[in-house]
Amino acid sequence: MIFRFVTLPIGWMAAQFATTAPVAGAEQFADEFSGSSKEWEFAPPSMWSVKGGSLHAEVTKGSDTRALAKTKSVADVLIETELRFAADSPRQNFGFVFRADDDEHRLILRYYDHPKALELLSFHGSAWKRLGERSASINVTPGDWHTMKLAAVGSTVVAKLWPSGQAEPGWQFHARVETLHAGRAGLVVHDAGKFEFRKFTLSTEAPALRELQQQLEAERLAMLKKLRSSLRLAVAPRAFPEDGGKTRVIEVVPFAQADRYPLAGRLTWTVNGKTVRQ
Repeated sequence: MIFRFVTLPIGWMAAQFATTAPVAGAEQFADEFSGSSKEWEFAPPSMWSVKGGSLHAEVTKGSDTRALAKTKSVADVLIETELRFAADSPRQNFGFVFRADDDEHRLILRYYDHPKALELLSFHGSAWKRLGERSASINVTPGDWHTMKLAAVGSTVVAKLWPSGQAEPGWQFHARVETLHAGRAGLVVHDAGKFEFRKFTLSTEAPALRELQQQLEAERLAMLKKLRSSLRLAVAPRAFPEDGGKTRVIEVVPFAQADRYPLAGRLTWTVNGKTVRQ
C-alpha cells in the first residue's frame, strides 16, 4: 500500500480560518441607563429594571436571564459593559449573549464563579455545550465596578475582564466557533445573583474591532501560505495486523512544518496499482 498525497483545496482550507462573518450592516448602540428600558427586551422582564442610572438584575436560583438590545442582527461586533455585583449576591455568573437568532441559537461569553474564569457556551434552546478552554483565573470583588469586553470576528471570539479604572489588559480569552451567522446581542446573568450594569455599548465599526479583523486576516493568510508550502504526512503503520491478518491500522498525521496539524480532507492512495480515494 502506497500513500500518495492529501488533496486539500485552497478554498476549503480558507474556510477553516474564516475571519469575517456575513456582513449584516453597520450598527452602533450605547446605553448608560439614564432613562427607560424601551431599547431592551428582557427574559423574563420581572428580573430586570432600570433605576438610579443603572440596569439592575435580581435573579432567582437556577434562572437563565437575558437582556437583548433592540439592534440589528450583527456578526462581527465589539461589546463592552461596566458592572458590579452585591456582596450578598449568591453567585457571580454574568456576561454577554451574542449572535442570538430567532431559532434560539445563541452564544454566551460569561464569567463563571466556581473556576473564576471566562468561558464560552453555545446554546440551542435549553441544550448547551462549552466551546474551547476557559481562561486563566480572574478575581472579581463584590461592590467594585468591573469592565467586560468581547470581540467576535468570524470564527474567532476574544474577551477580557478587569477592574474599572485600571489599565486595560490584553485579551484573556480566545476561542473558535462555528456559529458565524448574524444575531442580536445583550447581557446575561446565570443562576442566583444581584447585578448592576451602568453602561453597555455595541459597535460594528469600532477601531479596536477593525484592528482585530486586520490582525486575524493577516494570521489567516500566513497560515494558508504555511500550509501551501509545507503540508506533509507522517505515516506510521502498527506493528501487528488486526482482523486475522486482513486489516492493518495505519495512523496518518498531517504536519505543517514541525507542528501536528489535524485537518479533514481527502486521502488518495494506491493499492496494487489501483488508486483508491476516501
